[in-house]
Amino acid sequence: MISACSGSNSNRVTGDEYEYMETPTANQIADLIDDDRDGVINARDLCPGTPEGSLIDNDGCGEYAKSSQEMQIRVLF
Repeated sequence: MISACSGSNSNRVTGDEYEYMETPTANQIADLIDDDRDGVINARDLCPGTPEGSLIDNDGCGEYAKSSQEMQIRVLF
């Protein structure tokens, strides 16, 4: 019977050892704030101050989408 955990050190690999390398800290290059909350960061926003609910393109520009509905009720007695 052969056991995988025989306790002998004859099969242990001791050749390549690597020194611990610390993970570098990432510095944020650009500001990712979106002041008008349209989904386009300020650095790329060509139309700052877009009203909420506007349909915008990738540059943050677009037209305000406003919907309204008119209803009439006629009650006849």
